[in-house]
Amino acid sequence: MESKRIAEWVHKTRFQDIPEETIDVMKKALLDTLGVIIAANTLGEGIKPFVEIAIEKGGKKESTVVGFGEKVPNHMAAFANGAMVHALDFEDAHDAAGVHPNAPTIPAALALAESLCGVSGREFLTALVLGSEIVCRLGLALKTNILHYVWYPPPILGAFGATVASSKLLNLNYEQILDAFSLCLCQAVCPAEIVTSPRSLIRGVRDAFAAKSGVLSAILAKR
Repeated sequence: MESKRIAEWVHKTRFQDIPEETIDVMKKALLDTLGVIIAANTLGEGIKPFVEIAIEKGGKKESTVVGFGEKVPNHMAAFANGAMVHALDFEDAHDAAGVHPNAPTIPAALALAESLCGVSGREFLTALVLGSEIVCRLGLALKTNILHYVWYPPPILGAFGATVASSKLLNLNYEQILDAFSLCLCQAVCPAEIVTSPRSLIRGVRDAFAAKSGVLSAILAKR
């Protein structure tokens, strides 16, 4: 099963397994991403409701909304920073894969790493590289341009980069990473496998994602 192989690869890969030139590129991507998020603070269209909601709803002060000096729960920091990362359309891209591999990956990893306290630079960069890598490889693996079927690849595939980076930072084992992939898939899209796979428990809890999406969508629309 390919997903199992990917999960094992994510679990086993260490900083020393990654080429030095890849680490250098990842550092540049991180700086670029932080730059475009900060620029979007004032120039990004549509980001205000996302940032306001993340800050106003409060909760545990774990992770920073970049450029605003406020701390919110880690998933809401990822939400706000993720809204800003593509607002100016200047983040890095992999043209052959047709994706922005770090757009969801870096905001997710940044928020989670800050909340965990004590994540080393090497651990952080390893998580970023793995997240970016999986997004690019998923994009390159597509045999058909799914835009022809009115699916937009960057955020769908990018969700897996965010999941991989987060799973690595949390030091999940490969079975937990498989679960994370499944949970991610059912938020990015909803596959029919949830009603055919005897191992899947997602069918029973699937509406949690839709309910959360509905509340956020309505609140954002009101803004």
